[in-house]
Amino acid sequence: EDARAEVLTRVLQRGEALLVPAGWWVSTRTIEASLALFAPLGIDPIPAPIVRPSEELATEAANMALALGAHRFLVKCMRTGSGKHTPAHGCCNAVCSYELFCGDKHIGSTQSSGPRAIRLGADLSLGPLEEALRCMREGERSLVCVVGQSGMTLVFDLELMAILLPMATPRDSSRSFAATKEYFRRWGTWFDS
Repeated sequence: EDARAEVLTRVLQRGEALLVPAGWWVSTRTIEASLALFAPLGIDPIPAPIVRPSEELATEAANMALALGAHRFLVKCMRTGSGKHTPAHGCCNAVCSYELFCGDKHIGSTQSSGPRAIRLGADLSLGPLEEALRCMREGERSLVCVVGQSGMTLVFDLELMAILLPMATPRDSSRSFAATKEYFRRWGTWFDS
């Protein structure tokens, strides 16, 4: 304990970020269900060890791929979501983590890179994967089987972590019209790489 230490508190609003200087301690508490990402700036983080999916999950993925037939997509719910948002219509970002299978072969994952924002309503290449995501609720984990652009049958073990919606400026905010306009202009490219 340092008697000279000053405790600072801040309630972040939707869309805000907090930059903590190197060497400072930080503690967080959420007021409501939310998603927080912590990332060091200027250095490469140490990657977490990658855990291979179970053989049972790989077999389930292969069975779903065989059952797809003429369907645009198949969804098997593994855990129901409890979030209040469903990405039912319009543009939004669906923040997801996933394991990707082709048959029973594991071919991709977000384990090492962290959750991925999938831009719904703006990326036509998503096709039936977007339709499947729009049926899910925040917090839901499902196996989603689709035919990819290459014609290969793909199965995602997909967890929908959050839906990020463009937000209008609150009525009591002191933000100017220009700031609001700039926010919405930038929203469209927020998660582009």
